[in-house]
Order: sequence, then C-alpha cells, then structure tokens
Amino acid sequence: MTGGIDGRMMSPYEEEGRRQALALDGCGFVLIVGDDPTAAAEVALGMGRVQARRRRVVIADAVGLLSPIDDLVPFDSPLGVMDVFVRGVPIDQVLHAVDPAGNLHVLPSGATKLDRAELLLSERWTGITEEFRLADALLIVVAPEGEPALDGVLPLVDGVVLVGRAQPLVGARVLAYVRGGAVAPATRASTAVQESAVPEMPAIKPQARPGAIARVTSAQGPVSERSRTRTWVIGIFVLALVGEGAFWWWRDRSAALHQVEAPAPDSTDTTDTAPAPAAAAPALDTSLHVVAWSVDIGHATSITGANARISQDLIKDLPAITFSPMDDSTGNRIVRMIAGAFADSSQADSLLTALTARKMISAGGGKVVHLPYALLLQSGLSPDNASFYVSGLRAKGLPVYPLLQKDSTVRLYAGAFASPNDASLLVATARAQGETPGVTYRTGSVH
Repeated sequence: MTGGIDGRMMSPYEEEGRRQALALDGCGFVLIVGDDPTAAAEVALGMGRVQARRRRVVIADAVGLLSPIDDLVPFDSPLGVMDVFVRGVPIDQVLHAVDPAGNLHVLPSGATKLDRAELLLSERWTGITEEFRLADALLIVVAPEGEPALDGVLPLVDGVVLVGRAQPLVGARVLAYVRGGAVAPATRASTAVQESAVPEMPAIKPQARPGAIARVTSAQGPVSERSRTRTWVIGIFVLALVGEGAFWWWRDRSAALHQVEAPAPDSTDTTDTAPAPAAAAPALDTSLHVVAWSVDIGHATSITGANARISQDLIKDLPAITFSPMDDSTGNRIVRMIAGAFADSSQADSLLTALTARKMISAGGGKVVHLPYALLLQSGLSPDNASFYVSGLRAKGLPVYPLLQKDSTVRLYAGAFASPNDASLLVATARAQGETPGVTYRTGSVH
C-alpha cells in the first residue's frame, strides 16, 4: 500500500523512532546502539525526521555501510565519517540533506574502510559536539554495540537510545528503549506514510493495531446491549486507571518535595550549616544517625562526565562517591563531585588528608563540606541485594551509593546537598528515568 506519489514506506523501527523522538529534546549529542545495527539506523532516522522539524539534525554511521543511511547517499560520494573526525575534512562538505527543508542530513561511513577505534577515539569529537550544542543542533551517531572505543566518546554524550537487546553503557543516561518485540515485523506490518500526513509534535501516534477497540459509529448500525455493557465496563475501568494514576502522581510529588526539620546544629560547627527549613515539617527522629559531612573533590564538566568518573576513574572505589548537579548563584550549571558520608567532620578531614597524600586530588583542591540532604531511591534492602540495585541505577546515570542502617538494612542515596532545594535538578533526572525519589536526611554508615 502506498501513500500517493510522495508516499514513503516506513519500517516498524523507524515508526517507533518517530514515536519516541521527544526523548531527544534538549540533547546535542546522542548515541543509538542496537544488537541489530540496521534496526538502530532505522530508529535514528525516525527520531531524526521528527527532531528536524525544528532544528538541524545530523545522523552519522559509526558502524559502517548501514543500508538505511547509505541508501540516502549518492552512489558516487566517496567521503564519510572518517574524513570528518580523523582527516579533518569540514563536516559540511560530507553531509547529505535528505529532507525537503534541508534540516536533516546523513553522514555515511564513506568509501574507505572504517576503523571504529580510530574514529571513536578521535580528539575532534569534543569540538564538533560542542558546536552542535551551541547551535542547538543534534548529532545522532549510530554506534556499534560492544565496541571498547565507545569509552572515548561516552563522557561527551547527553544520552543513549538502546535498540533491541543492547545493554546499557556504564555512565551514560538511557534516553529511550526500543525493544524489537514491540515492533517486530511479524506482529506489526510496515505502513506507507506521507511526510505531510505525519502530525506535528507532540501528537505522534502509532497506527491502530489489530484487535484495538474500534469506535462505534452510526454507519455500523444499531449497537447491541452486549456492546453497550462492554462500553460501560471499559469506561469505568479507564476512569479507575486515571484516578489511580492521579493518586500516585500526587504521592510521588509530595515525597519529592518533602523536607524534614533540621536537627540542632553542633555547637562546635562553624562552617556550612544547613538552612532552617519550613516549621511545618515533621520533627527529625533523634534515633537516626545523620551523616552530614563529606569531601568536595572538585567539579565535573557535565553530568555525563561525572557519571564516567564515578564508574571508571580512580575515585570509583571511594566511600559514598556521588555527584550533585545544581545551578550556582549566577545561574551556571555545576556538578560537584562528592565523596564520603560521615557523622563527624574529623572523619571527613581524615579522608581529605588521605586523598591529598595519595595525589588523587591536588593540595588545596578539596574541602570538607556539610551536606545533610540527599535523594532516597531505595530502602530496606539486604546487603546482598544492594549491589544489584546500585548497578542498575548507576546504569541509568543516577549517582547512587549505599549506606548501612542500624537495623542492618541498606538505603540507596544519590547526591549530597546543603538544602533540599539544591536537589531539584537531580530529582528531575531521577524522575526522567522512571524513579520516584524523596529528599531526606542521609543516615547510616559507609560499608
């Protein structure tokens, strides 16, 4: 079936890419990784076509000879991605526009052999990706799964899209999942779609599937009593789902904004005391072992870079290693790298001294800070299960760390903050990954 003279057949993966294209809003550099590289390229094209309606988008082939991309390039075009990132050819000389507006471009692998390691470890990624962000443009790179050289670009990406059974990349935020089972050709046929017929964002709707409930019209004749009964049952069920969703949304919103009353400050403390929160908040349970002292070991350039450091850097084995994204007094985004969670400032002093002696931070490069608040993501875990949850949440790009409680259970916290308001950016990040965090005091001990 065609959609007219300008109709174009979309694969199920490209259609699913269109449906999830909003996940790339605000990003400048995104990787798409799949166990089937061709499917990953089709997802990239679907997402790129939607994003290109309002900004410039480039889709690059870092796998090699991906047919969905190569089919859009003139057969006599020799240049490719290696020429841009390895040989220094200006990117505009290699791009090929594929939409009428000239906003969507593809960057093929080219006629020469693609050396994935040399490509992904090129120093030109930093400058080119920064140019995309400054121009509010989007670079989508279809990358090979399991390629060790991906570590060279991971600190620069804003996130990844996983296609099929591709595994999360350590330290990279997952923007979307496109599972093959949901869109496999065996269960959902390809459909011809006209470019002009696709609704503007955000109204991106999948085609109706076999078995979907059809709307009853007068053309179908009288409606049976059984049909009326079924319609009432469906309506009541939908209302119940909406009511339940509203309840859980309000509960999660209240939990994330919850603030507890600050404990009485230590009379010997003269630095960085936490601000007094609202008087209406419940009193702090004095049996809790609040761990408010940590070491600020410097700043990262981005959340992605901070995730890479706590996953791969020498600091990854430090106790309660985490980071705290926030806006400073001038409105600039900063990402503080934080280590340790102690009840006594002298313990934090000892950690700072040890880090300086081991040259993990430069002399004067760190400082002891008072940060009593954090995001609580999990509680009541056994020590054996805690590491499993830490790995899963870290794969989502959340800087979680375990603290052992007095009852021998483990809580998972993320970030460390002087006040609950400072945690707003990390709360938003956690919610985007499907978590329901609460802002509370850090309690327990490192183990």
